[in-house]
Amino acid sequence: KTGVRPGCRSGAIPGVGPAFQLRLWQLEASRLDADLVVLAFFVGNDFIDSRLLADEAPLVDRVARVSLAVRLVRNKLRYAEVQERWASERRERRGGDFVTTEFKGYDPDKPSFPFDEYDDLEHRRMAICLRQNLPRMLEDRTGVGRYVTSLRDEVVATGARFLVMIIPDHFQVDDEFRRGMLERVGDSEDRYALFAPQRFLREWFEREGIEYLDLLDLFREQPDPAGLYRPRDTHWSIRGNGLAAGALHEHIVELIRDEQRRDG
Repeated sequence: KTGVRPGCRSGAIPGVGPAFQLRLWQLEASRLDADLVVLAFFVGNDFIDSRLLADEAPLVDRVARVSLAVRLVRNKLRYAEVQERWASERRERRGGDFVTTEFKGYDPDKPSFPFDEYDDLEHRRMAICLRQNLPRMLEDRTGVGRYVTSLRDEVVATGARFLVMIIPDHFQVDDEFRRGMLERVGDSEDRYALFAPQRFLREWFEREGIEYLDLLDLFREQPDPAGLYRPRDTHWSIRGNGLAAGALHEHIVELIRDEQRRDG
């Protein structure tokens, strides 16, 4: 989730939020002598991942801050837990069309989850947008915002530019999918403030002077939003990746032009 210099180096690690990304920058990515660092913030789980880290046992957290050995063991256990959770979720189901953990070649048309499990996954993620949960999301925003601000400050101190790319979740982009999913699980859209995560993030970034690229409107205005995602998967399809890459390219080009205009 951090990068890059020409050659687009990446430091992506699954199941972590901005707190871990800040530490990853300090330990690894800061050595890359980057011209530009792009933090990809996925609203579907980056609020929650940071919350889970913050909710750790205080004693473990305090010891980990001063002990490299404890940090290594703790992070190894975290990573193993994430991998096991993903493996169990993706284990082949008898008689279903579930993707197996064994790689058998990329198939962009093969669904990643059965219908009911994907509905459950996205419904759980929507919980952060429940109107009754907005005060907690605001707290989460403050927490992750501080880490992102610290990351920005450290990146800028090296002479690099810093940019946050805000990535929407599938339920925010594809209205037809969301309505069908809510109907299947017996829920109502009236209970949700669907775009509050982006609003809260934009407010923080604008207040802190952090450059950002919000992909929400771009993705929502596409004529076939379902085609931006792999079947029953929150990850982008080839077309979705191309759309995001194009938007990021245009934004970076504009940053370069702004610098050139300022330099005369």
